Amino acid sequence: MTGVGRAQAMPTISRITGQGIPDSRAATPRLSQPRLYAIIRVTLSSGSEACMIALNEGTLDRVFRVALGALLLSLVAVGPQTPWGWLGMVPLATGLIGWCPLYTLLGFSTCKVTPR
Repeated sequence: MTGVGRAQAMPTISRITGQGIPDSRAATPRLSQPRLYAIIRVTLSSGSEACMIALNEGTLDRVFRVALGALLLSLVAVGPQTPWGWLGMVPLATGLIGWCPLYTLLGFSTCKVTPR
């Protein structure tokens, strides 16, 4: 088993993108439509790169969203048994993922961790 008992080097963040993507079809480089999310490109200790979506929800915000989503989803099975309870999927999903598209559009973040 390789890697067991070995200290792994922490990945380093090389850059953050998200203001737009290069348009390779254009004669001169330009940016296309802005993205709704920020991508963090991480360089691993092996030299390879990985991409991940930046989180914009803090821990308390995520806990509140999951609880609210579960409460709204319970309205489908118990209580008034209304189909409006399916709207609970939105806060439940955003709470579990840790990223809210509305926060990104408004430039808002409750996440205390910022990339270096």
